[in-house]
Amino acid sequence: MGPNNLLRHAAATLLLLTCFGVKSGVAQVAPPPPAGRYEEAVREGRAAVREMMQRDSVPGVGVAVMADGELVWAEGFGFADLEQRVPVTRETRFGIGSITKAMTMALYGRLVEEGVVEFDAPVESYLAEFPHKNMKISVRLIAGHLSGLDDSVNTAHGLTSTHYGTTAEALRLLMNEPLKYRPLERHFYTTGPYTFIAGVVERAARKDFQALMNQYVIGPLGLKDTVPNNRRAIVPHRTAFYVSEEGKAVNAPFADPSFKLAGAGYLSTAEDVARFGAAFLKPGFLKEATIAELFRPLRTSAGEDTGFALGWRVGKDGRNRRIIHQPGGGPGISCWLTLYPDEKLVVAILSNQTGAPVGGRTMDAIADSFVKQRTARRGGARLNQ
Repeated sequence: MGPNNLLRHAAATLLLLTCFGVKSGVAQVAPPPPAGRYEEAVREGRAAVREMMQRDSVPGVGVAVMADGELVWAEGFGFADLEQRVPVTRETRFGIGSITKAMTMALYGRLVEEGVVEFDAPVESYLAEFPHKNMKISVRLIAGHLSGLDDSVNTAHGLTSTHYGTTAEALRLLMNEPLKYRPLERHFYTTGPYTFIAGVVERAARKDFQALMNQYVIGPLGLKDTVPNNRRAIVPHRTAFYVSEEGKAVNAPFADPSFKLAGAGYLSTAEDVARFGAAFLKPGFLKEATIAELFRPLRTSAGEDTGFALGWRVGKDGRNRRIIHQPGGGPGISCWLTLYPDEKLVVAILSNQTGAPVGGRTMDAIADSFVKQRTARRGGARLNQ
């Protein structure tokens, strides 16, 4: 880059910091080059993200898009740390909340393929201390939120500062978790009971949950920036966490998610999350039959379709496109992973503020821009044949 280009680049960066950093907390520093053939889609996606951040005073956002199994956009916006003015980059690790559930069930699916566990075996067949024996509660029912288990532990410990170093320690909290409904009677979304799933895989595979996650999911998919959100550890590139009060970002309450590691306890980058999602759009990482099991919505005993599968939600977006998706939330966490199987597209948006509207119209707008450009390119290719 020549001297004139360097000056122009510096001036552009200063302008972005001035326009977006001082008043709204939104900054864009040294973005990567436009994503080749998706340059127009990236431009429109950036505009959608900036509009959302300015409208709702969101401190920081990471975005990544995979198309046909290829990473076509990954970029950070705003600040990972408002006090130190640390910008979000592609390496910024956000809390991913319940997107962790999809990762846990990917691990479980791998172990099903190896014959180590089953989706429908009673939990007590692996975990003898499970408190609700003879109720036919399986990992499938826990993962799909039809087990009938309450989520009182998660409610009571949502802002705990206590660190649980092992799954066994965390499981002791759950031994008094009551049944809220009979299994299959009613859909009731839970997070804490996913710790029972961690206990099942540890007992069946005879290895620590984190080690199994690394062996079967994180390692094979090359998710180099995906790690537990250990609030006691020094984690490079971890974002700060915020909530909004009267339209301004303030520090979120401290929350240690180690008691619900399998349900909402990991950190990741938008790029890693998008790569994870793309692994479900074709067989390879998982067999086709396993993917179908994970994506199949459960039904209540009355036959009601819950729209919830195993670690995922299944439905349609605001444009009536078929989607497989999973949001995540928590103190200083709001994120969304959406798979568009018909378009072979994956969009991940992560933020560091509770309740940031990263799904909905922002997600739809980004998907629109990429679908539009892909359709136009394919039409042009046919005309040139």
